Amino acid sequence: MKSISKYLMSALVVLFSASCEEAESEFAAPQTYPQEEAITIPGFHANSTPAINLDTDAADAKVFSLSDVSLPEGFALGAARIVAAPVEGEAQEIEIATDADGMVSVAELQSLVLNTYGKRPVNRTFKAHVYVNAVKEGQAVIIDAGVVDLNLTPKAPQISDAYYLIGDIEGTAWDVTNKNLKFSHSGKDVYEDAVFVITVPVAEGENWFAITDPIAIEANDWSKVFGCVEGNGNNGMTGKLARRSDIGNDGSFKVVVNGDAKFIRITLDMMEYTYKIEKLNFQEYLWVAGSGNGWAHVDMVSSPNFDGNYTGFMNLGNEFKFCSKQGWDGTNYGAGFSTAPDAANMTLPEGYAEGYYKVDMSLAANTLSLTPISTIGVIGDATANGWNASTPLTYNAAARCWEADVVFTDGEFKFRANDGWDISWGGELDNLSIDNGPNIRVAAGAYHIALYPNCPGKAYCTLDKK
Repeated sequence: MKSISKYLMSALVVLFSASCEEAESEFAAPQTYPQEEAITIPGFHANSTPAINLDTDAADAKVFSLSDVSLPEGFALGAARIVAAPVEGEAQEIEIATDADGMVSVAELQSLVLNTYGKRPVNRTFKAHVYVNAVKEGQAVIIDAGVVDLNLTPKAPQISDAYYLIGDIEGTAWDVTNKNLKFSHSGKDVYEDAVFVITVPVAEGENWFAITDPIAIEANDWSKVFGCVEGNGNNGMTGKLARRSDIGNDGSFKVVVNGDAKFIRITLDMMEYTYKIEKLNFQEYLWVAGSGNGWAHVDMVSSPNFDGNYTGFMNLGNEFKFCSKQGWDGTNYGAGFSTAPDAANMTLPEGYAEGYYKVDMSLAANTLSLTPISTIGVIGDATANGWNASTPLTYNAAARCWEADVVFTDGEFKFRANDGWDISWGGELDNLSIDNGPNIRVAAGAYHIALYPNCPGKAYCTLDKK
């Protein structure tokens, strides 16, 4: 046991008498106190504890231990607190209550990591300043016990950065390593956005499939392939996912089609390890190849509601086709919406010239509507003309975008076509909406701005500060 000098004992008693007038219960949830109100005791300090994995069933975890100390008569160690700051990034301090044994709620530690670093399950390091109350007769004095390292790994499931469909579905095979049918993803950190989606064609009758990922592919191991917890072919349209090592080798999915679908959409939530299957008669995206893009499958139209009504923005030449795949090996729609292999190309309606268009096409009604777009510009209180007039962008045919160098003030802007509001873009820069999306905030400065209208779900813009 470390002993306190008479001087320190006196100081403790004086501080207790002069400033501590609140009950110990009020220190159970410690407040932020100025550093100078805490005393130090030679030889008395907090010690770091081993790294903590928060994927545990325990309710509490130990974040520090205290060295032995001998307090003046009548004093005992009471409630404590840590003031934690991340080692990486901005030193934002977060205060958490503990007891004198250094025990903290696991839920609070999980929240600390998630709010600071996010959900990725890797070790995160904090510096934690420890303060302990010395209590006598329901009143307390604060002791500064120093700084400890706090190493925390948040609770989170294993999430890969890509998933693939394998099985009887067109375009793939029962091969663990096959990567032909990849689920789409936002591209964000998978622990911030754990949703993966794919839409694929299905045949009449039984359609069997499973799900693989880089972990299974690298090992070429069927036990690591994902299946449904419900068992082989017994899955419903929603359920739980698991690797076959956990459910046995009988967890393949089955979807039965009896004239009620041409496609299925599969949505994975890998944070929850759940799946959802939806039957559809139309796919989400079609590709457009024609004389306006060198017959390359680079332009797209989308049907966000999967209702067969498609919209996109592109430069059209006189001839083109709509295609179910990014190539010619799928269903291709030509003149009169014919899908025959020798169908003629669609052509621009009479009176329409080659140029940039908003394309509205319906496979439900077999109709095509084109809206010429002569201008696209930025408008808003962040622009030179305010909300009164657009600042024009120039079309870059090679990059398939509308671009310009623009000087913004602090404020908001949107994009619009043809100097009107019938067609406009707003919302998030990486996922713009054409349905009256919100204004886009921007900080003052000179930027190179590029708008890629593409289609709903694929529209975005870049802002590069000059």
